[in-house]
Amino acid sequence: MSHVACTYETNNYYSGADVSSDTSGAFTFALDEYTPESQAVSVGQKGLPVLYLTVTAGDSGGCLGKITLQRGGVSSDGLLESASLYDMTNKPWILISTGSFNGSKALIGSTGLGWLICLKGGESRRYAITVDVTSSLSSGQTFALGIGSAQDIETSDSSSVGGSFPIFGNSFTIVAN
Repeated sequence: MSHVACTYETNNYYSGADVSSDTSGAFTFALDEYTPESQAVSVGQKGLPVLYLTVTAGDSGGCLGKITLQRGGVSSDGLLESASLYDMTNKPWILISTGSFNGSKALIGSTGLGWLICLKGGESRRYAITVDVTSSLSSGQTFALGIGSAQDIETSDSSSVGGSFPIFGNSFTIVAN
């Protein structure tokens, strides 16, 4: 594993991954083939994996600062407490950042002057989004989580982001314990 410093960030670790994607932008986002299937989930469940993404850097690489996640489905605004972004490259997964929900959206971003994710040119990595479900809910609500558009992703140099947006995971249904 090589260690590469990124502008403003020195704590990112890199390794290559062989995932092919369209590299029409500086970064390409794609729904990972192992995204969790639709399922029933318990009220109050913590750390529920709901979305897996493959992110591929264009030729010059770069960094990402913020990702705005959007909740879809038939559910109330208080359904999800927080969302967390994990790097799935190694086990155990490495927590990168956590954001709270404000209505149907959650902002996962870097703290301070650092960047959320930095990738070398042509590098691909897999990321997981997990959520904490509120414990005071009635069953029957459904939700899915995703990225609504390329504009919901901030890059280090305002470069383009490619992918087939919106990118949403599968639906989950809340059931009583």
